[in-house]
Amino acid sequence: MSTGLRFTLEVDGLPPDAFAVVSFHL
Repeated sequence: MSTGLRFTLEVDGLPPDAFAVVSFHL
């Protein structure tokens, strides 16, 4: 599932740091 979220962030054009923030909140 993490891969799916990461793929979504890349599609949205968000920086890798955004993925870390999302993971932290999850």
